Amino acid sequence: MGWLALALGGLGVFLPILPTVPFMILAAFCFARSSPRLERWLLQHEQFGHHIVAWRDHGAISRKGKVMALIAFVASAVIALIFAKAPYSYIPIAAAIIGGSWIWTRPEGPRKNSEGDSAALGNKTEDSMESVTDGASNSQDR
Repeated sequence: MGWLALALGGLGVFLPILPTVPFMILAAFCFARSSPRLERWLLQHEQFGHHIVAWRDHGAISRKGKVMALIAFVASAVIALIFAKAPYSYIPIAAAIIGGSWIWTRPEGPRKNSEGDSAALGNKTEDSMESVTDGASNSQDR
């Protein structure tokens, strides 16, 4: 399953309608137990590693990620309105409204507590990275 998610995420780099980061998040989840080496590679990846860590630790989606997702939703809704007949053209519109609303309600980073300090949940990003690097040195890939 991790390899399939990684392949779909890789395709998403080249296909604008296929999202990359959600598939990479899924791949990291799948590799967490089956291949600590691949999970570590994903978490430390220059392009999407920080997105995976932000989602894993805080359920966060960057502002840029939210805007890009909403642009993709609008584009698919417009394409559906042009090429699909009713009622099928309404499916992407409903998905855009539901999905876009959910995405927009996600935090954009660590939550702030009442004093303005980050991460009401603690500094889980460092903890996640330490556990991944520690786990990799203590276990072998399957």
